[in-house]
Parts: sequence; structure tokens; C-alpha cells
Amino acid sequence: MQMRRLLSAIALICIAMFIVIIVTEASVIQVPKEHKMIQAALDIAKKGDTIIVAPGKYQEELSLKDGVTLQGSGETSALNLTVKALNVKNAVISDFALTGGTKDSHFGIFCRNAEVTIKNMTIVGFHHGISSETSKIIVQNNTITDSFNIGIYVTTDSEALIEDNQVISNTGPGMIISSSDRQILIVGNTLKRNDAAGIECTNASPTIRRNFIMQNTFGILLDDAKPDIGTTTDPGLNLIYDNKEGDLVNLGREVVSAQQNYWGKPEGPCANCIVGKIEYKPYLRQQPKENYQFVDKKARIPIVWGLLKKAGLVSLQIHRNRVLWKNSVSYSFSD
Repeated sequence: MQMRRLLSAIALICIAMFIVIIVTEASVIQVPKEHKMIQAALDIAKKGDTIIVAPGKYQEELSLKDGVTLQGSGETSALNLTVKALNVKNAVISDFALTGGTKDSHFGIFCRNAEVTIKNMTIVGFHHGISSETSKIIVQNNTITDSFNIGIYVTTDSEALIEDNQVISNTGPGMIISSSDRQILIVGNTLKRNDAAGIECTNASPTIRRNFIMQNTFGILLDDAKPDIGTTTDPGLNLIYDNKEGDLVNLGREVVSAQQNYWGKPEGPCANCIVGKIEYKPYLRQQPKENYQFVDKKARIPIVWGLLKKAGLVSLQIHRNRVLWKNSVSYSFSD
């Protein structure tokens, strides 16, 4: 009996120690309260740790770390140099104002061989706001503006979810998607007043849904690319109009599907707004409403509506996997 009690006590102690280890494994590190420099906090951080950066201006180049979340305080936490994510996994950076401002400011955030989440950032005045090479990135709820060249650059076998960003007034394209056969999803972004294309795509096949693309030189510019911009059963729901040199220009030889999008007018795109081999009919006769939302917010791939043409009815449909949407609007379609 005593032996049983002893073994039970030992087991309870072991369980308690295990729980303490789990609880204490992840820490919160305060900057500048505990470390004056952000990189010093990153250097000592372990997987699962979160670094909270107080308001202030921090002028240091940063290297993100495996499994560490770096979180600022919004616009009041200002970084003035490049953030690098090199050969890391499950790194997160959020809630900073990242400012370049000179032509020596090459990258805002540079990712190579990395898995990174970038969210709630304001990135201003770099050659490339965000650049991804051979990486897997999630880019959500950021504002990227006044880049000297490209707002978001995804290339070289990268995989990406680019969602709900404002990519505005960049000297070059808002986004370039190139040289990747991996899954790239561009959904819910606003791309306006970029001096080249809103989205430029070469040697890649991104899925493009529910974006607002206007007042760029080109809306979407394609060269040897096969994006999915919408089909009859999986509508694009993009708003693409008022782009100076064309709303959708396909320089390649393959036909691109861009169905169920809104082109600015009930009668569809203007005569010179669609260039190249593009299947854009049927199109939306009215602008999609904004009262739809994610049912499963944890899902990575967006939902898409299956649209019934008769009587303007709308039905739900699962696209690929994991995500559903809900709404209460109907649409009018062209034939």
C-alpha cells in the first residue's frame, strides 16, 4: 500500500513538473523594458516566445527567428531598416510601421527559404515592400505604399496567401507574381494608383478573387501566365476598371478565364479594356456587395460562391477545401 502511494505521489510530481515546463516554455519579452534593442530580444528568444515592442522609433536591421512572434504597437512602433526572414519557420511579424524613404532602402521585409506571417504592417518607401523567394508567406491586412519599385514581390517557387492588403501608389507594380508553380492566392486586396500594373504575373498561376483593382496603368498584366481570375462556377468577384492602359491584358498564347467579375459598367468592359485571349463572359452587371464574410476564419483557402444565373439566385459552393462564405445578396449576370 505504501509503495502504491509512493508511486502515485511520484507520478503526480512528474505531471506537475511537466505542466510547469509547458506553461513556462513560451515567454513574453518586453522591448525596451527588458532589452533596449529588438534584435537583442530576438537573439535570446526561443520557439513559442512573443516579443512585444513598445511605441518608439527603432533604427536597426532585424532577422526574424524560428517560431518567434515579433509584435509592435501599431503606427507608434516605427522601424527604419530592413527586416529579414532567412531560413526560418513559423516566424511572425505584426503591428509595426516600417519606413524606408531613400533609394538605398531596398527591402522592407525580405524572405528567403522561410515560412513567415506578415500582418497589420504599414510599409512605406522601399524598393520592394515585401519580397519572397522560395518561401511560404501569409501577408494579411497590411498597407504598402510609395515603394520605389514593387509593393509585393512573390517569386522563385514561393507559396503565398495575400489577403486584405492595401497596395497603393507604388512607382512600379502593386504586385509581381512570377516563376512559381505553387499555390498563390490573392484575395480581398485593394490595388490602386500603382504606376505599372496592379498585378503583374509571369510564369505563375495564382488564384485571384474579390480584389479591387483600379487607377493603375494596367489592372492585371499577364505574360506567359495562367491565373484563375474566375469561372462560371467559381466566380472572380473582382472589381477591375478605370486602369489607364487596360483592365486585363494577356500577352501570352493561352486563354485565361476571368469570368463573373465587375468591369465598372453594367454592359461589361470597354472595347479596349480587355486585350488578348481572355474569356470574360459572363460578367457581373453590378458591383458585388461587401456583406459577405468568412465562416471559417482559420481556413487558408478562400471560399467561393457558386452562382445560379436563373433569377439571380445565389447558392453556396465549397471550392477546393476548407472554406465557406455566406451572404445575402444576389447578382445580375450577362449572358
